[in-house]
Amino acid sequence: MSYFCNHPMKAGTCVSGLFIRYSALIVVKSKLFSSDTRIIQESRRSTVAVGREVRRIQNFLISTVSEPASVAVATRPTNSGQVPRQARKRRILVVDDEKNIRLTVQHSLIAADYEVDTAANGAEGLERFHEGHYDLILMDLRMPQMNGIEMLREIREHDKHIAAIVITAYLTIDTLLEAFSLGVSDYIRKPFSPNDVREMVRRVLSRESLDIHGPAAETAPTLEHARKALAEQDLPRALELAKRAVARDSNNPDSQAFLGILQHLNGDVQAAEQSFHEALLLDPQHQLSRDYLFWMQSRGKGG
Repeated sequence: MSYFCNHPMKAGTCVSGLFIRYSALIVVKSKLFSSDTRIIQESRRSTVAVGREVRRIQNFLISTVSEPASVAVATRPTNSGQVPRQARKRRILVVDDEKNIRLTVQHSLIAADYEVDTAANGAEGLERFHEGHYDLILMDLRMPQMNGIEMLREIREHDKHIAAIVITAYLTIDTLLEAFSLGVSDYIRKPFSPNDVREMVRRVLSRESLDIHGPAAETAPTLEHARKALAEQDLPRALELAKRAVARDSNNPDSQAFLGILQHLNGDVQAAEQSFHEALLLDPQHQLSRDYLFWMQSRGKGG
């Protein structure tokens, strides 16, 4: 496993209050640690401490070979001596047939204080989904037994609005369009960094507070409003909001490309191509736009 932390720490203190429950040995790897760094390990509770030298550590990595059973962040008591009740942790399901991807995503999100479960294929992911409530699903598209699209179709029979993010190394436009038609509004290409995952998850979950019919959406719509509407499978509203967001900021290639996706889903292929061409004028290396236009040309429908 890998934990990344950006909190400073002084010698002789616990690492950011993390108590890591493992039976495996924890190894600390960092050029910033002093030479007398030591491991303090109990039977089921391990903490990491630094030796005599007082150092400020900005980044460190704790590694082990096994998956975590649970990770709990220590909470400081209030002045009354009572431990305050914490808000419910957001629950996330990660579905990918590559173990290293599952663990990378899981540990990145646990470090950000999310509760994370994993599954190795779509069938296992569907089983996990039925066992408990999740706020978000991150899923690969190409998996054995049941792929991501098949799993998402099944999930939509029971939950129309659960947020979903595609994580894939083999992005094809036809599968991406199918995923977007099922309420997916975001994707991450492999390879990616832990920060990429955390930022994407933060952004998607923060959209829950947006009202796609509220005053802000009416007076100053953004691309986030349009993505929220698509996640709610309201394509007409998503298209309307995306058009108005692009009109407010026509220099954003991502906005142009997202509008192109919505136009394609709405059956207006000519308008979609125009939007993707606009995105390429703003950013000649814009990958989604290049992929879409090449895909259209390969089908004999592009100009």
